[in-house]
Amino acid sequence: MRTATGHGSKSAISPRVREVPSHGTVLGASGQGIQEGILSRIRVARDALHPAEGRVADAVLLQPSQVVHLPIAELAASAKVSEGTVIRFCQSVGCRGFQSLKLALAADLSQPTLVLQEDVSAADGAEPALVAQKVFAADIAALRDTLKLLDPPAIKRAVEAIESASEIVFFAVGSSLSVASDAAGRFMRIGHRVQTSADVHTQIVIASLISPSAVAIAVSHSGASSEPVEALRLARARGATTIAVTARHPSPLTRHADIVLITMSTETRYREEAMASRIAQLSLLDSLYVAIAVRQPEASLRALRETSEALSGHRVR
Repeated sequence: MRTATGHGSKSAISPRVREVPSHGTVLGASGQGIQEGILSRIRVARDALHPAEGRVADAVLLQPSQVVHLPIAELAASAKVSEGTVIRFCQSVGCRGFQSLKLALAADLSQPTLVLQEDVSAADGAEPALVAQKVFAADIAALRDTLKLLDPPAIKRAVEAIESASEIVFFAVGSSLSVASDAAGRFMRIGHRVQTSADVHTQIVIASLISPSAVAIAVSHSGASSEPVEALRLARARGATTIAVTARHPSPLTRHADIVLITMSTETRYREEAMASRIAQLSLLDSLYVAIAVRQPEASLRALRETSEALSGHRVR
């Protein structure tokens, strides 16, 4: 029987309280555990929360600096929920209670922040340099937030699974397809057998015939695109190890994943499924690639050398 790992692991928690990433704990001055990256983890879990808990999440994300100083009764009133719902929300995002949530928020807010993270507006059109600053700030924030959500045990399991796999198969559509194609090319360059296809029907066919000794990696920012979800479901049913790279957990995609790797980016009015999400995905998959390469240095360097020589004749001199 397969055991889910990392963010996709199952634990003895209430069926109501959805599991969210709970790593990155540090100790505060009082010795109480403080969850790092709490704002990022709330954004990841937002869509999977109970509607009432979702209202608490929205209130926290709207004014986190004020929530740090609010009593629980005031937060409950502003979200139009009971105090018990606030407590359940805290537990759903990995905090023991309201005080633990406030400590985690304070820790997040105390870290150096980037300026110009606000949404690009129509008024910025006259200042392209300002637009560039905001876009770059959002991309940097996506990398920083994804790093906060990094789950070391899940990364290790993913690397070990890929290292021992007979082949690596990538599934993705839309804007995530270019990320999957880039990662497939990288793993191919260091000698791994890789399959990927831009045609969604071909992806389904590949998934339906995948070997149990293979690793299937599905990339989907929303975690809800039907084709990657179906492909990962089929791959898991065949016995392959399945990895989901997504910004939503729980999600339809992560239901079929043995290992879940979370990326983070904030969508804005002009940047729905923005480049920031793909930058985070690329960096996460690049981390897996580099980890594999350094664990197999001789084979990786030899494959890189041979493929570079093969490609050298195709460069304009």
